[in-house]
Amino acid sequence: MEFTEILVVPIYQKNEAERVELRVSRDSLMRYYVRIGKSFYDTLDEVWRPTKEGATIPLTIESAQNLIAALCSILSVAESRGLIDAGLKDTIKFVQ
Repeated sequence: MEFTEILVVPIYQKNEAERVELRVSRDSLMRYYVRIGKSFYDTLDEVWRPTKEGATIPLTIESAQNLIAALCSILSVAESRGLIDAGLKDTIKFVQ
């Protein structure tokens, strides 16, 4: 089955050759998926390629709502512990 990358969002850069990212893709039957996992930098082609380390789930309204709820929970904990800086707070206000 063929997949088309729709969106790639780097989340954490471990080093110059390895990072964790969120990828949204679509298959040939127009089903959407979200993947959170490791990627490595392919110096030969100069592109980031996903590894087998990660998780892929179907992207549905329900799974998207659950992901948003999880991220909101993480932000809430980070804010209560003083881990969010002013720049991120401004970004969150801008998105609202």
